[in-house]
Amino acid sequence: MLCSKCGASLPNGSQSCPACGALELATADDPTVAVATLSVCSKCGTGLPEGSQFCLKCGHPVRTEPIAEEPATVHLATAPEKVKLAQRRSRPPVLLLCLVLVLAGLVGWIAYSDNPAAQELRDDITGARTQTIIETPFSVKPHTFSSYEFTVPPGAVEVAVTGDFNAAGSPAKDKGKDKDKNADNNIEVYVLTETAFVAWRDGFSTGSYYESGRTAGGTVRAKIPSGAGHYYLVFSNNFSARTAKNVEATVLLHYRALLSESLTRLRARLWNGLGFD
Repeated sequence: MLCSKCGASLPNGSQSCPACGALELATADDPTVAVATLSVCSKCGTGLPEGSQFCLKCGHPVRTEPIAEEPATVHLATAPEKVKLAQRRSRPPVLLLCLVLVLAGLVGWIAYSDNPAAQELRDDITGARTQTIIETPFSVKPHTFSSYEFTVPPGAVEVAVTGDFNAAGSPAKDKGKDKDKNADNNIEVYVLTETAFVAWRDGFSTGSYYESGRTAGGTVRAKIPSGAGHYYLVFSNNFSARTAKNVEATVLLHYRALLSESLTRLRARLWNGLGFD
């Protein structure tokens, strides 16, 4: 028996075509169909031959593959991609943390290390500068003085002169006379501007940024105004009639530069080019 719609061969007793599902008339159930039946229709319970796509009785479609397989396959395929994406996202924070730790260590080393390289970097960053005014032993004869000129550059702020000094008397010898019995170890130390130094040298009273008085030793602490200027550090033995003084001193100039030296020189050239002193 053939299907009237698609021409497929129909088993005896079929009420619908197993190939296209078209309804057909059947005269009786064929025993051979039952033998070939491997499953039943989920709707009416009729036995179905192997390979049937539709029920022979009611025409209900027959599913031969489980529905759950397709979602399971999709889940297995996407899982590795999610893991890889999570791994990629976790790398940048780790690298950033390492970079932050390295920078923090570098900043700490620059800020607190006594290493000369660290100190130089620290001074470059903060603009701090230190210059030596005097750092060697010297002698000052009676009725004389020793002076050391230093210059504060343009743009300097937080200017200060600091240091320590000690003096020891060294009595002079004269022919036919004994040593000076009144020899002492005192010295006088001044920090003066250029104008004040000229006035002091000529015997006039003048102001100073530091004056030690007569002493055998002490600590220099002088604050100087910001900006350019010429100054003098003076060790005076004018008051002593016969005793020379051996002095050991280390005195430094400190300041902070708002501009680098190259920018300061460039600004000075431009300023002079415009006709200003």
